[in-house]
Amino acid sequence: METQDSPGGAVGTQTDRHSWMVLGSVSSGLLLYALTSTTLGVALPTITADFGASFTTIAWVSVIFFMVHSTLMPVMGRAGDLYGRKRLFIFGLSLFTIMSLFCALAWNVESLIAGRAVMAVGTAALPPMALAYAYSAFPPERKALAVGIMGGILGVAPVAGYLLGGVLVDAGNLVDFIGWRAIFLINFPLAAVIIPFALRALKETEPSPEGRDFDVPGAALLVAGLVCLALGVNKGGEWGWTSPRILGVFIAAPALLLLFVLREGSCRRPLVSLGLFRYRSLTTANIAGFFITGGLFGSMLVLPFYFASVLELSSTWIGLAAAPVAVTYAMFAPVGGSLTARFGGRVTLIGGLLISAAGYLLVSRALSVPPGAEFILGAGGAIEAKYFAALIVAAAVGLVGVGIGLCWAPVDNTALYDVPAHKRGLAASLPNMSRFIGGSIASAGLMAFLSWRMTERLIGIGIPVAEAEAFTGTSMEPLSPVYKQAAAQAYHDVFLFTLIFIAAAILAALAMPQVKTGRKDQ
Repeated sequence: METQDSPGGAVGTQTDRHSWMVLGSVSSGLLLYALTSTTLGVALPTITADFGASFTTIAWVSVIFFMVHSTLMPVMGRAGDLYGRKRLFIFGLSLFTIMSLFCALAWNVESLIAGRAVMAVGTAALPPMALAYAYSAFPPERKALAVGIMGGILGVAPVAGYLLGGVLVDAGNLVDFIGWRAIFLINFPLAAVIIPFALRALKETEPSPEGRDFDVPGAALLVAGLVCLALGVNKGGEWGWTSPRILGVFIAAPALLLLFVLREGSCRRPLVSLGLFRYRSLTTANIAGFFITGGLFGSMLVLPFYFASVLELSSTWIGLAAAPVAVTYAMFAPVGGSLTARFGGRVTLIGGLLISAAGYLLVSRALSVPPGAEFILGAGGAIEAKYFAALIVAAAVGLVGVGIGLCWAPVDNTALYDVPAHKRGLAASLPNMSRFIGGSIASAGLMAFLSWRMTERLIGIGIPVAEAEAFTGTSMEPLSPVYKQAAAQAYHDVFLFTLIFIAAAILAALAMPQVKTGRKDQ
């Protein structure tokens, strides 16, 4: 069969076997970075204890990655058109691998955060290059199959990441100095296979004959503005809401974001075409995605700390208890597509949000009371109470995954519905960008909220203010029953607070046009 590469240059005749090699190489690269994102979540309690970091500081290991990754993806997509997609894909994988070593050797939390920021520069190149290669390697009648297979592989990544992350951390703890660093070291043998495979399978594309300008200044302004905003939300309670540093970042954030808007309005090739937001379907879908992902990313960043400090679970058990949200998400995402086609995007989205709200409520209830040391009798014999509690939480987060899984098909199906065909290429990058930005802001905010509620709950049970404020809640040392009760209530508060994100997403959904597959009912 013959296939022609997408605009940017022909790569010549490809055999059917070569097409599958292309798909395998780009999917493997995506899987590598996606695994690291979820293995890191399981490892965060151990990393936090190792570095003696606070909740608010450790959040930046994830926050900075999401911000840089999401804002640079459009830039990297443009760079691939200009300089060759193979070059950009190999660059992204190589930088990711190098920074994995840097992160594995991190000497403090600040160096780990810096390593994750640079790592995100590399990972930002992978999704746009992988999608372009997967789409162009197959004839029209098989393009959807290829993209679907790549999406399915990525759907497995969160499940595998949770399970693998726990095993890697516990196995690493058997060797001095390794511990959590194993989640980054594992990338080397995998990259040693994937990079040579990609070098062989991928053919370089011809550089685009269009102008070589792309909006790096716009991306820099957006990242800087978002970092200032997240920093203010994250550190306000710790530094003081009226301190010069917090006031400074809250002044800088809107100033930088305003400069970004002005830049985008005057740039010939903007990072974000602001005129697209006049289309109701795109704007409302992006707002809904922002809040849905914000609640999910933020809450799942918090949950492993509950498992580690209140239930005192091993990393392997943490991974097992968190995995159901990823399992049910992957199972019900296709169902969301079928329901959207039958009932419309708005109805399906609101239904998914209500189910996820029920899941968050159940999780908050399950977290509110820490288990004792007793055993519970079950059909198979005695079960230690903390493991039974973990199973209850796992079932509840599984319900969250059901709801969130139902949400994405209606959001994605609606987002581009009003957008004219000749503008959909530009608009297509916005949903992912808004989701990652929502996830980063919410992660920064919810970790700060957890820290504040932990202090308030301790004060509420009679702990002196100075002692309560000094308690970080991030040590791996066992907590006393009094402290454990306060910590459990603080985690309960976080998941209850997450319902605000769901409520905001429902409001956005109510403003969305009612879209079914292939038709639109206003």
